[in-house]
Amino acid sequence: MKKSLKLRLRSDVPLAFCLSGGVDSASLVSLAAKEFNYDVSSFSIIDSDKRYDEYENIMSTVNDIGCKSYKVKLDSKADNISRLENLVKYHDAPVATISYFVHSMLSEAIASKGFKISISGTAADEIFTGYYDHFNLHLYNVRNDKDFESYLNDWKKFPLKYIRHPYFKKHDLYFNNPMLREHIYLNSNKFLEYLNIPFKENFTESNYTSSLLRNRMINELFHEVVRVILHEDDLNSMYYSLENRSPFLDKELFEFVYSIPSKLLIKNGYAKYLLRESMAGVLNDKVRLDREKKGFNASINSIIDFNNKNHIEYLLDDSKVFDFVNKEKIETLLKRKEYSNSFKKFIFNFINVKIFLS
Repeated sequence: MKKSLKLRLRSDVPLAFCLSGGVDSASLVSLAAKEFNYDVSSFSIIDSDKRYDEYENIMSTVNDIGCKSYKVKLDSKADNISRLENLVKYHDAPVATISYFVHSMLSEAIASKGFKISISGTAADEIFTGYYDHFNLHLYNVRNDKDFESYLNDWKKFPLKYIRHPYFKKHDLYFNNPMLREHIYLNSNKFLEYLNIPFKENFTESNYTSSLLRNRMINELFHEVVRVILHEDDLNSMYYSLENRSPFLDKELFEFVYSIPSKLLIKNGYAKYLLRESMAGVLNDKVRLDREKKGFNASINSIIDFNNKNHIEYLLDDSKVFDFVNKEKIETLLKRKEYSNSFKKFIFNFINVKIFLS
């Protein structure tokens, strides 16, 4: 990791770090400051929604290394629809998720301070483990191991209480059906009710290894997650004339970590166990030992004010999108006060498609 980061710190122009409350980006800024004596400038998104608020962890890292910290606070009163319209036009496609919408805000803030390069923690989840379903996959991998009960008890004692996804609350999710993938399209049957035209997309994945955990991680790395992140991040960065660098996406680091038995990736109820252990004495323990994963995300309510009459009228005015989506059902949905994570994604996707088809 040090070798990879040292390489990515090479620059004759100013360089900034994207900093969330997680282990990934915090490890990078801590390594840069403590191992390379780099004068770190960090940029963070602040969301008032407690489900996504990482302020305390962000400040733990900022205070630990004494870096300059710039914060972008999300505001549903801001003209975010116009921002989204500009992004969709520039991307020439709907923006994939809210994460990439708020990343555009970070990119703008970074460029406004004169920086030309940004560093992010992309791909650590797919290399070291990081998603809650990785625990389920890991439990499947070690189901016949002599230490299985210990792994299971650690999962019940630690990460289980943070898990909101109904599928991932089942420790034996994959035991009877290792190819179960329904959770990837969570609530898709409900969303079909909003469509005027029937639609179904079958899930497919490539087979790289017999390890269920590692095979999913490689698919996430090469096909499902990281490719989308890099595509969207690069578009956002180039919109503001920034270069985007990802130190975790290093060939030698990837090959080394993937040579380690998958059993060792999760331990004592910790995902990213290897990364956390390697960062002992570098990354502050509040972040290093934090078990709750919030991820680089935001609430739809933090960027769109659904109590704003003008916003609702805009979302429901005549559009080609209603050739495909039932307008009355969308109107009812928009009147809700709270949304589950999957419905949050659905509404954001609806807004993007509406803009794209305008």
